[in-house]
Amino acid sequence: VDSFVEFGTDEGYGMVAWPTLEHPGEALLVGVPADTTGHYRVVVDGDEGLRASPDFTFHSDPAPDWLPEFVVAEDDGAPWGQVVLLSVIYANADKDLVSAIVAVDRQARPVWWTEESRREVHGARLSADGRAIMATWNEPQPEAPAVVARIGFDGVVERTWSGMGLHHDFIELDDDHVAVLETDVREFEGEDLAGDNLVILDADGGRQLVWSAWDTMTPVLHREWGIAMNSPARDWTHANGVSFDAAHGQYIISLYWY
Repeated sequence: VDSFVEFGTDEGYGMVAWPTLEHPGEALLVGVPADTTGHYRVVVDGDEGLRASPDFTFHSDPAPDWLPEFVVAEDDGAPWGQVVLLSVIYANADKDLVSAIVAVDRQARPVWWTEESRREVHGARLSADGRAIMATWNEPQPEAPAVVARIGFDGVVERTWSGMGLHHDFIELDDDHVAVLETDVREFEGEDLAGDNLVILDADGGRQLVWSAWDTMTPVLHREWGIAMNSPARDWTHANGVSFDAAHGQYIISLYWY
């Protein structure tokens, strides 16, 4: 017998949640705005077909005080789905840099968030199986490795991949592997320059180099280059986005290069 939960802000529902893998009798209802009354019912698919329970209600938690207010400047009806994931970085009342991951609906109302932390979150996206959030961040200690993490909707970090110099963007390849951008500092004409690599990390700590800017481009020094993030070296290629073209089996990397 299969079962699932239909839920939403009224008895029209509109969203579906499946039982968690760890606790088959439980489902996480993610998508109702903060501080809002929600409706849900349990649907069972058995020998007699679909059967639904009566309607039940619940009230979602209010958004925390530290969460900023979000605004949709203009909703043009583009089909980007029910919610959008944001990585938020800001200074708190003590002027400490803190960050969090937040999901907001089309009216910019928060529907899910992580606790604020001193981590510097660069990006977040839904996992391939739709059951978690994938994110990348830097720890507050400069000597600590950067992290790509899988975070359950209950806020628990389920799995991590780590390495020095990881930054900005990544691709979830399968349950055990991620492709991620990596800073690569080398000396060039007496200067320490920060280039970029694309590496594949596995869940056991293995690392495979896929591509390096140093192997495909030659730097031309410019005085206006700034300092690379989390590195004393001067910023050369500064990659900040990566995707995978499955049709051609190729990675596409976004970077700037003089």
